[in-house]
Amino acid sequence: SAASAAPAAQAVAQSMFFERESACAPANTVFLNVYDLASMASIPNAILCNSLVKTFGAFHVAVEVYGEEWGFYRQMDPDECGICRSRTPRRHPVHIYRQSVNLGATNFEDWQVWDLMRRDLIPQWPGGRDDLIH
Repeated sequence: SAASAAPAAQAVAQSMFFERESACAPANTVFLNVYDLASMASIPNAILCNSLVKTFGAFHVAVEVYGEEWGFYRQMDPDECGICRSRTPRRHPVHIYRQSVNLGATNFEDWQVWDLMRRDLIPQWPGGRDDLIH
């Protein structure tokens, strides 16, 4: 029906708008990419994260800058690094992309972001620190 097609059409339109916005944004723009935790969470998230209440749902987030996405994931070995880099932002084999939030621009150059991640963050975030509830 037309009523059930409306949300899908709106999602496509928003996706196309964001693709244009991100393509026009400077490379140093930082985006917070929000994912539904899994495909089965998409419908409850849509119900719980509506225009009145925007704080409930099961989500995963990652940070995108300079065309790369940085996320945190639980690892089989709890001492192994939990920060992972993806060169294909807004695409994930498990999590379902929902939306992005423009956080503004960073003053760091691309090599400085990589150095910050490698030197300061990666050693402090082992995969065992991932907690589904927090």
